[in-house]
Amino acid sequence: VSAEYGKDFHFPKQHAPSHLYHDITHKGSTINYTTWTGEGFQQESRAAYFQTNYKNVEKQVCITVYYSY
Repeated sequence: VSAEYGKDFHFPKQHAPSHLYHDITHKGSTINYTTWTGEGFQQESRAAYFQTNYKNVEKQVCITVYYSY
């Protein structure tokens, strides 16, 4: 279609959000998903950060948090 008519289909879907309210009210929200990380995660990350030597922090924090569980 795009080669024949010079059109493309690279545009955001406009119809799908119209089903959002109905889907959430009838099916419920997704399991184990939140958009809010909460204060607990910030406190864990901060404590793990202070256990590092402040060099290559990301790797050290990931290791600390991984082994804390």
